[in-house]
Amino acid sequence: MEDVRARIHGALYREHVVERMARRGILPSQVLEAMLSPEAEIIEDYPGHRHGPCSLVLGWWDNHRPLHVVLGRQDPIWIISVWDPSIDPQDRWEPNFRKRRRSAEG
Repeated sequence: MEDVRARIHGALYREHVVERMARRGILPSQVLEAMLSPEAEIIEDYPGHRHGPCSLVLGWWDNHRPLHVVLGRQDPIWIISVWDPSIDPQDRWEPNFRKRRRSAEG
């Protein structure tokens, strides 16, 4: 995570993520705050992602509001997806937002 924190100020945003962030009411400053939070942690890695090696980061902003950020680990870092797991309509995350809930089928 220290590598991410060191390079996050130069991160680039994919066009679709900017559009989705606007619809979700998430600002780039909130993403930056979440990625720089002392509690931020990589919770999943996706080495075979179509955009290259990526990680899912759980960060916190605005007095401990959770934010999930999928980012490409290349240089520069690319922000690929951002969402607030606490308002997931499908309730896919455990209460601590670090692990996916197991499906009933699964």
